Amino acid sequence: MNSMSFSPFIAFIKLPDTFEYEAYLVNPANILYERVVALTWGTSSDIDSMIETEKAIIEEGRLEPNSFIRLEKNRMGLLDYVLIYHLDLYPQNISVPVMVHCTLPKGHWEYPLRHLPILEREGMYIHLDARPDNETVEEEAKHMVMESRFITFD
Repeated sequence: MNSMSFSPFIAFIKLPDTFEYEAYLVNPANILYERVVALTWGTSSDIDSMIETEKAIIEEGRLEPNSFIRLEKNRMGLLDYVLIYHLDLYPQNISVPVMVHCTLPKGHWEYPLRHLPILEREGMYIHLDARPDNETVEEEAKHMVMESRFITFD
């Protein structure tokens, strides 16, 4: 079997009838994560400026084996931004989290639609990569500007 069969991933589903999207964290493995913590935000930029949306920390409880958690349901207008997810997944009886992330490009049209296991729906499969830093989401948030901001480049 390929690694997709066992690694958590983001399932991204557009709901055109309601002009919304949903993002799920899917656990297709026989691993119990006792705690899930997510840090999410969006960015949009042009040649001389950038907008960052407000950052949100989402504290989730358990992520059972072969299950999912809905991380977000929002209006499609936010798809004008690059969406960023940083996730800490705490396996049962292990104090150090699995620290992963993904970035969804503006518009999100690059990902083909496919059948999503566990959810049993059609959507986009987004691979989660290891985060290059060694900070948990909570540590990372301590030195970030959490509110929305407009940045100009000189």
